[in-house]
Amino acid sequence: MDYREIYSDPSDYNAFIAECTDAIALDPFDSVRHLCRGRIYAAQGRYDSAKTDYDTAIGIDPNNAAAYKSRGDWHLTQGQYDKAIADYNQAIELDPHNAVFRDAKARSYYEQGYADYILDNYDKAIGSYKKALVMDYAPAHLGLGVIYIAKRNYIKALEHYDQAIKNNPVNAAAYRYRGNAYFALVSDDDYIRSVFGAGSRGIKDYQEKLKEYQEKIARYKEELVRKDAQAVEEYALQNQQKKEQTTEEYKRRLLESHKPDVENYTAQMQGEAKQNIADYTNQAMEHFKERYAGNVEKYKQDINDYEREVQKQVSQKIEAYRDKILENHTQDIEDKEQELQERYVQDQEIHEKHLQKQREQDIGVYEKEVFKEFRIVEFCKHALDDYDQAIAFNVKYGAAYYDRGRFYYAIAAYDKAAADFGKALELNPNDPYPRHKLKQAQDKQNPPLTA
Repeated sequence: MDYREIYSDPSDYNAFIAECTDAIALDPFDSVRHLCRGRIYAAQGRYDSAKTDYDTAIGIDPNNAAAYKSRGDWHLTQGQYDKAIADYNQAIELDPHNAVFRDAKARSYYEQGYADYILDNYDKAIGSYKKALVMDYAPAHLGLGVIYIAKRNYIKALEHYDQAIKNNPVNAAAYRYRGNAYFALVSDDDYIRSVFGAGSRGIKDYQEKLKEYQEKIARYKEELVRKDAQAVEEYALQNQQKKEQTTEEYKRRLLESHKPDVENYTAQMQGEAKQNIADYTNQAMEHFKERYAGNVEKYKQDINDYEREVQKQVSQKIEAYRDKILENHTQDIEDKEQELQERYVQDQEIHEKHLQKQREQDIGVYEKEVFKEFRIVEFCKHALDDYDQAIAFNVKYGAAYYDRGRFYYAIAAYDKAAADFGKALELNPNDPYPRHKLKQAQDKQNPPLTA
C-alpha cells in the first residue's frame, strides 16, 4: 500500500499521521495503522520513525507481508542490501504470487550491484546484477553492460545492451549505453591494437578510414552504374530490334491476308511480261540482220537483257502493289507500332528498375563485406546510430546529446559537438559538464589568433 493511495498532497501528511496516531492510541495492536504511518514518515524523510513503525507492525503481525516489503524498502534506501533482501524474501514467502514483492527483491539486487560498482567491486556487482536478471529484472542488463565496459570486455557489454534492446526496442537508455560501449571500444587504443594490429589507432583513425571506405564504396558504385548503363543500352538495342522484327512480322501477316490479290496481280504482271518478251523476241528475229548483222551472240545477249529488264519491272510493280496494300493499312500499322513502342518503353522502365534494385542490393552486400575491412568505421557508425536512436525515442534526453557530442568531439566534428553540448546544456542548465565541453568545442571551432 503506497501512501499516495491515501493522500496525494504532502500537506496532508501530518493530518494523516495524526489520524493514525489517534487510532493507534485507541488500539496499539493495529499493525496496518503502524505500517501506514511508517510509510508517511518515510515519505517525509523521517526514516528512524518509519523504521520503528515497520518493526512494530511486524512485531504485532508477523504475517503482514506488506510490512516486510516496506521495511525492505527502508533498508534499501539505507544501503542495507542484505537486510532488504531478507525482508523481501519474507514478504515473498508470505505472498508468493505478489509480483511487487518479487520486483522489489530484484531491485535490491540491482541497487546492491550498483553500490558495488561505485566501490569498484566489479565481480561482486556482476554477481548481484546476475541475481537480478534471474528474477527477470531487465535494467540489470544495463548495469552489467557498464561494468563490462569498465572491465574492457566490450563484446560482453554489447551483448547485454543488445538483450536490453531486444527486451524493449524503444528503450532510449539502452541505445545510449550501447553507443557508449562502441565509443569506449574504439577509444581504447590498447584494445584496438590487440584486435586490429599494432598500427591501429581506433577512433583517431576514423576520419581517414571513413574516407578510404567511402572512396572504395564510391568506386564500386561507379563500376556498377557503368555496367548497368551498358546493360540498359544493350537491352534498348535488343528491344528496338525486337520491335522492328515484330513490325515486319505484322506487315507480313497483313500481306498474307491479301495473298490472293497479290497472286492475281503477280500472275497478271508475269503474263504481261511474258507477252512483252515474246513480242520483243519476234521483232528481234524480224530485224535480225539489221540489228545484229547476223551476230547470234549479240542477239541472245539482247534478248536476255530485255528479259532481265522486264522481270525487274515486274518485281518493282509487284513490290509497289504490296506497298500500296500496306499503305491502305497505314493506320493499322501505326497503331501497332504505337502499341509496340509503349510496350518497349514499359519493358525498358521495368528493366532499369530491376537493375537499380539489384544494384542497391549488391551495394548493400558489398558495404557489409567492406565493413569487415573497416571495423573502426563500422563501430563508429553503430555508435552514432545508437545515439541518434536514443534521441529519437527521447528528444529531451540530455545525457544522449552530451555523449553524442563527446563522440563528435573525438572525431574532430567540432560544429556538431558544439551543437550537441549546447542542447545538453539547454536541457540541464545546472550541469557543468556540457558547459565545459561546449567551450572546448567552440574554442576548437574558433582557435585564438597567435601573435
